[in-house]
Amino acid sequence: MIERLDEKQRRMLALGILGFIVAAILSVTVLPLWLVNSGYQARIDQLQERLQRFGAIAAQDPELRRRFADLQRAQSSRGHFLAGDSEATAAAELQRIIKEISSANGTQLLSTQILPAADEDGMLRIGLRVRISGAMPGLMESVYDLESNEVFLFLENFSMRQATGRRIRATVPLEGFEANFDLIAYMQEMS
Repeated sequence: MIERLDEKQRRMLALGILGFIVAAILSVTVLPLWLVNSGYQARIDQLQERLQRFGAIAAQDPELRRRFADLQRAQSSRGHFLAGDSEATAAAELQRIIKEISSANGTQLLSTQILPAADEDGMLRIGLRVRISGAMPGLMESVYDLESNEVFLFLENFSMRQATGRRIRATVPLEGFEANFDLIAYMQEMS
């Protein structure tokens, strides 16, 4: 069959076979290398983007270090404990906190009674016996605000009941609910 082809057709056939062989060799050798290279190029692009992000973070380093130092100073000066020089000032701070929270949530602070302080493993336990009244949403919000306060506050002996129509100190009658609980916080003992 090849013998019947003229010289030009033979050359074209030879060039076609040569092109096919070159394409086959390239697809076996170069194509896998090109695919691996494109995978590496994508990884290099990802790493360059990551390097730019880390560079931006590193540029913020002095500012972040200053903020971290400020937070450390704030925590070491007070932290999550009551501030005060004595049990009485710590109890007064605890009373201030409960007054602010109850008035902010529309509840009425009926009474607070300072409980005896107790030493617990180098920490001074300061407590108040608290009675507040108000509508259920206000009481729930007050309890939430107490438990999520900057100072660690703990509620113990919690009870709630529907308020009766009696009068407290001849003022307005109670409406809604009344909550009774012990509010506990800790103070670092002065050395």
